[in-house]
Amino acid sequence: MNVQVEVTNRSLKHYTKKASVYKNLDELKRHMMTFVLYYNHQIKLKSLKYQPSFDIIILEFERNTSNSNHHPNHTLLGLNILFCAKHIT
Repeated sequence: MNVQVEVTNRSLKHYTKKASVYKNLDELKRHMMTFVLYYNHQIKLKSLKYQPSFDIIILEFERNTSNSNHHPNHTLLGLNILFCAKHIT
């Protein structure tokens, strides 16, 4: 268990802290959220037979829908148009 935590922490440090310098806390938070979305939806983990973790969640939901109150796709983060429009203009 600790090995998995160490590997995850090393990945977080590699892709965030050591990758760039952040101007403020909001920039770090944005980059962290981008990394988390990338990790959950794109990284194929050996422990999950080389599938992304979100794909496993979807498969488990489809196999037994009684485990959850709503479809996992409904919890996805999307483009916040108000946030983007505020920062673009």
